[in-house]
Amino acid sequence: MSMQKIALFLTVATLTLIPLRTFAAMLPYPKLVAIPDTKMIWEWEYANPYKWNAYVSTDNKKTWYFDDWKFGDSRSYAPDGGSSYMRIAGFDQNGKRITKFSNAVRPDDVLSYVPKLSPQYPDELVWKWNRANPYK
Repeated sequence: MSMQKIALFLTVATLTLIPLRTFAAMLPYPKLVAIPDTKMIWEWEYANPYKWNAYVSTDNKKTWYFDDWKFGDSRSYAPDGGSSYMRIAGFDQNGKRITKFSNAVRPDDVLSYVPKLSPQYPDELVWKWNRANPYK
């Protein structure tokens, strides 16, 4: 009878000795914004990751495939075409993901630049078009 109690104690003791895996906290996700000409930009307030991996989904966000990568100081990405959803994530030099995945953006969904009416001719439909910086 005492042997059974010892065996049970050893089994419980070995189960409690299993090392627990610790997970490092991930940085927040970057917020992607699509801009005209099928390009995506993002802002990042933290230390730059080694690289940003871009992913594409051709089946409406059910599965994601690696598309391309940019170095960590990049803040824009122009995919090949803009009809598929895109997202990014930051990685360290060892290939470990250190940020959460960004929001999914389809570059073709962005609205085109809106021309501003010229203040020089308020009664006429004349506008100034600045493609390099449309917000000026």
